Amino acid sequence: MNNPKIIKSLAQLKKLASQGDDGVECFISLAGGMVRSSKQIWHDGKKWEIFSSIDGVYNKYTDEQLKIFTNIPEAIKKGALIIY
Repeated sequence: MNNPKIIKSLAQLKKLASQGDDGVECFISLAGGMVRSSKQIWHDGKKWEIFSSIDGVYNKYTDEQLKIFTNIPEAIKKGALIIY
């Protein structure tokens, strides 16, 4: 992948996920990039809405729940949340 666009903060993700009806399409790079966990993420100003392509699950989270129940904040810290 040439010049991947890495999401560097939760604030950046929130801004991207709040724009338009499509949110942001991204993936978490796993196993050194050998595996991808694809996600479509939206933010409506209050809640996160996340569709995980790998298992077809759609969930809604508050900011606090996102930190507790997902690996998205950890992926951001590791530079592993990447925009398609």
